[in-house]
Amino acid sequence: MKKTLLFCIIVLTLFALSACQNRNNHIEFDYQVLRTSEHKADNLPIATIISSRYELEQYYINVCRGTHHSPDEFAALCFQAIEKNPDEFFENNYLVIVLLEERSGSIRHEVKSIDKRGRITINRLLPSRGSMVTQDMAEWHIVIELGNGFHPEQFNVILKDKTAA
Repeated sequence: MKKTLLFCIIVLTLFALSACQNRNNHIEFDYQVLRTSEHKADNLPIATIISSRYELEQYYINVCRGTHHSPDEFAALCFQAIEKNPDEFFENNYLVIVLLEERSGSIRHEVKSIDKRGRITINRLLPSRGSMVTQDMAEWHIVIELGNGFHPEQFNVILKDKTAA
């Protein structure tokens, strides 16, 4: 009787733990945030899926460099970040680049989560009250690295305001 009761408790515990695990719909990812010069894009934020080194280079030419005739300081940093992704990276991974524009360069960003439906939740880290705030327009490219095992049809970006600590 004791063994049967113990077995039932173990099975119920495992069932409860697996049920909790299924509710956690979040995907593992790495990301980096890059600042570039203002691009004047419409309908921001924009999420772009990059599946090859060629697509990444085209993204840099068309978006990071924008209308600049020669790369500026921010575009150069964007290019350096691209350089770290060789062709082999795209054999098992891909990138999602979220393009944002902010009214102030003082606003920072952190990717909080990505769920299995492709919803990317990004916290906009706003300066605390009394903090110095710049009045420069800032464009941000949030480069998210994902494994090929997860590939929703589309990505949706959800921005949440949060006061930075």
